[in-house]
Formats: sequence, C-alpha cells, structure tokens
Amino acid sequence: MTIPIALPLRGGRRSIAAGQPDSADHDTTLIAALRKAHAMVGQDERGHPIILTVPKSPYERRLLRLAFLAPDIQQAILAGRQPRSLNLEQMIRGELPLAWSRQREMLRFQAPRAHPC
Repeated sequence: MTIPIALPLRGGRRSIAAGQPDSADHDTTLIAALRKAHAMVGQDERGHPIILTVPKSPYERRLLRLAFLAPDIQQAILAGRQPRSLNLEQMIRGELPLAWSRQREMLRFQAPRAHPC
C-alpha cells in the first residue's frame, strides 16, 4: 500500500492525501479564477487576445495573467491534474512568465507530448 504525500519545501500547508496518486483533484477556487480571467479577455478580428474589461483592482490584474497560461496547463487545471502543491495563491503571487516553456518549468508541468504523424 502506498500513501501519496506532498510536503512543500518552503512554508505552506502540509497535506497527506489518501487514495490513488493519479486521481483527479479539482481545485474549484483555481478553476473559478481561471474562468474569471478568461471573462476579461476576448479576441480581435485576427484572433489576437485583447482585454475586454479593465481590471478594477490589483487582485484582478494578477488574475488576468491566468488567461495567458499555456493551454496544456489550463487543461490540466480544469481536469484536476495539476500538481497537488499548485494553488491560486502560488499562481498570483509569483511572476508568471509569458513563455509557455518557462511557465511549465516554474509550475513544474511536463511539456506536452508531440503527436506522432
């Protein structure tokens, strides 16, 4: 029998999670923040992102960055496959890079697999 355990290296809440290590764990707070970020962003006629709603607070400005996460990271969050240590506070406190490869590195996500032709 194995018990998955996640202990952060620096501060934070420690947790012991029973069950299957690869089972989905939907973070409803993080999902709601991702949806709110996307509600502030639209696309112009060429498909480029544009900000539709001006963020009213510093918190909303930090949330807006979530709309520009790599698509595979967003899909993993929605599916509940994000690392257990990843939470909304970590995402908005850190300085999220724009480059998707750097986002994966910072948030400890593996690069998506290339599809065979």
